[in-house]
Amino acid sequence: MRHHPFAHVVVALTLSGTAIAGEIPEASGVRVPVECEQFSTIPGGSASPAAWNQLLSYAACIQDASVGRIVSAFQLPGFIEQLEVALVPSLMYYVAAVQNGPGPVKIRAAYQIGMSQLTLVTRARMSMTSPELGEELEPMLEAPAKLAWSAFTLIDRVATENPEVAPDVVTQNIVRSARQYAVLLERVWSFEREEPEIRTAVTPWRLSP
Repeated sequence: MRHHPFAHVVVALTLSGTAIAGEIPEASGVRVPVECEQFSTIPGGSASPAAWNQLLSYAACIQDASVGRIVSAFQLPGFIEQLEVALVPSLMYYVAAVQNGPGPVKIRAAYQIGMSQLTLVTRARMSMTSPELGEELEPMLEAPAKLAWSAFTLIDRVATENPEVAPDVVTQNIVRSARQYAVLLERVWSFEREEPEIRTAVTPWRLSP
């Protein structure tokens, strides 16, 4: 069975329909590390130019980075699902930013979605205690790898069609990096170029400015 992180994110999308207030709403059931509390308030409130940057910093700070220790193939399916579920709190904020943020914020948030899946793949591989387990793991990593590829490919397409979404050097560098990752993932996983879209609920999100 393939697991898909966004299957768990859909229930959290009510956040994406609300404006950012003076404080970033906490994800239910998530213990916020002390070092992340500095990002939980927004100086100047939601109208501040720093509001979306603060939200993305908060999401990145609470993002799971755990590595396990897998000694049996029977642990693999549950372990992959555990890694995916642990990313949900961060992903819900990234999705909110993609849906509601200005153009450059959409690009940054989509990039973070892609990177979260790449790091999931890396962490899963690091958790294997033998080469044999690694071989059994690889087919289970195709779903997060393809989600990462879809995010990076979508960034490439949108930035190519709408250059105004990347008006500054930082965002342009993110777009360049996304293109490089997309090519690498295509080469490693043999993904075929198509019209990529990432769906939340029943409608695909778009990166229009």
